[in-house]
Amino acid sequence: MRRVAGFFLCLLLAGCGGGSRDYTQPAAARQVRVDWLGNQTFLFSSSIGLKVLVNPHADGTGGPNLPRKLAPDVLLVTTEKPAFNSEDSITNTPTAFRGAIGTGLNNASGIRFRGVPTYADPARKEDMNLVFSWAMEGVRFCFAGNIPGPLTSEEIGQLGQVDVLFLPVGQPSSLTDEERVLIINQLHPKVVVPMGSFGAIESWLAGRSGVYRLTGPSVLLNAANLPGPTILVFAP
Repeated sequence: MRRVAGFFLCLLLAGCGGGSRDYTQPAAARQVRVDWLGNQTFLFSSSIGLKVLVNPHADGTGGPNLPRKLAPDVLLVTTEKPAFNSEDSITNTPTAFRGAIGTGLNNASGIRFRGVPTYADPARKEDMNLVFSWAMEGVRFCFAGNIPGPLTSEEIGQLGQVDVLFLPVGQPSSLTDEERVLIINQLHPKVVVPMGSFGAIESWLAGRSGVYRLTGPSVLLNAANLPGPTILVFAP
């Protein structure tokens, strides 16, 4: 109980409400700051200011327009579509892992990124979606993007241990609810972050236990205080 209470205290302190956000500020020591910027766009910041931006979306693709001051050290793109691969908001030239370049094990800024390719049609290798895993400040993240289905045993082994899983719900994801449950059971994350429209997320949450709702779009995660299992819901 003490461990879970510490985690929720961290969430209460970090999951604050709206207002302008300063994306240049690093997290506290041994914590990762996670900012939700709309759609599947998330910014991960370490205690030394290292920043990883995932799936920046283009204006007009459903989420709020991204701020024009993002300067990540690393850019991760799961699929090459405007709702996931826009660079209009990026002011620098980050190390980018996407497509064929993002597959396998890569190193950037002292972090190892694993990109596991998944396909809507595995036989024809069409519509590739990269599932990324990496660790920051001891927290092991897995970003599923628009994963088309459950993982194979080989893919599970490549992704390794997962603390926090970012999982799509609702459109454009084609996953069934049973497939989402199977993916969670395959990876055994301590925390699941559902990604999708508010309606899709609320529909998916119906009847589920262990749901914790943030009051804002940011959170600090500490590897020593991660509970399990918890569904973590960001707010705008």
